[in-house]
Amino acid sequence: MFKRFADKQIVRLQEIPDDIPEGGTPHTVILLMHDKLIDAGKPGDRVETYVDFLHIKKTDKSRMQAED
Repeated sequence: MFKRFADKQIVRLQEIPDDIPEGGTPHTVILLMHDKLIDAGKPGDRVETYVDFLHIKKTDKSRMQAED
């Protein structure tokens, strides 16, 4: 059996407080960082991102089959 270990880091991006309407809640996006991106930033750093999201919904196909 072959096992592969990889470094990873979970990072939470949040809207800049200045961009949030008064009384609003900031949106948060969770990212999974790998390899050279680990520890690339520190808490409080401001970043500008351009992201395309692809949401893949997993379904349990066994539940889709009709029962006899």
